[in-house]
Amino acid sequence: MYSKLRKLWGRSNPFFHFVLNLILIGVLTLGPLSVLAQQTDEDERILQQMLQEKEEPSIEVLVLGSFHFKNVPEFYDMKATEKQREIKTLVNNLAEFKPDKIALEFERKDSNYVDSLYRAYRNDNHELKVNEREQVGFRLAKQLGHQKVEAIDYQKPWGMDKTLEWAKKNDPQFVEFVQNWQHKNARMDSILFKNKTVSQILSLMAGDAYLDRIQEARMRMLEVGADKNYIGVEPVASVYKRNMRIFANITSIAEPGDRILIVYGAGHSYFFNEFISQHSDMKLVDPVQYLSN
Repeated sequence: MYSKLRKLWGRSNPFFHFVLNLILIGVLTLGPLSVLAQQTDEDERILQQMLQEKEEPSIEVLVLGSFHFKNVPEFYDMKATEKQREIKTLVNNLAEFKPDKIALEFERKDSNYVDSLYRAYRNDNHELKVNEREQVGFRLAKQLGHQKVEAIDYQKPWGMDKTLEWAKKNDPQFVEFVQNWQHKNARMDSILFKNKTVSQILSLMAGDAYLDRIQEARMRMLEVGADKNYIGVEPVASVYKRNMRIFANITSIAEPGDRILIVYGAGHSYFFNEFISQHSDMKLVDPVQYLSN
């Protein structure tokens, strides 16, 4: 092709040299550009693979969010024969999860006391108190032959009183919101305890609608003192910190392959569910499948 161009235009023709340079540039750059395109495609493939790669979690965690047994209406007597039967049914259903460890709402610093209390119960020297920690946690642990239960709680004042005091003087709309929320909550509890079994109530409390309602109230709290003293942030930050500390305690007892049951106040479930779901080696187990009557 070079000889044909030379004959056609002559070696001294400027246009001949211009065309020749274009051809040479194309030959020299076509190869590297092709390689670059291939490298870019390969890098993109590797990037997507890295983003989507996830190891199978080895720790299964079931969160049983509960109402506090000691705070029920008088007619909903947790020691009555019917309620004790419902609790035993609940415990038998939870036993099907086959937890290796049962974590309860006792403070971590009181672990030695909790160990002695549970040991006394295993030896028939302690009568179960009316709370979900013992009625469900101790009872299930003994049924499964566990040597101990896990105390994982961390207490932290959450500062709601200061926020409400400030809101009463400066944010009456929030005070009205809290009063309406509490009124609806009391109405809901009344309906539940009049019509539902223990497992039915716990099943409802495990649902997104129930948990989201609690979280929405926390989010409204952030509005109090916004752009002023941000006093509404403090209780929310405190409750997050408390639950993160509790979750850190959970990670400290968890080992690969464990199946862990957490029995706790339902107000903590939103946080536990979120933290467990985002932990690379934990899988959140739906409790509802174990809450049939």
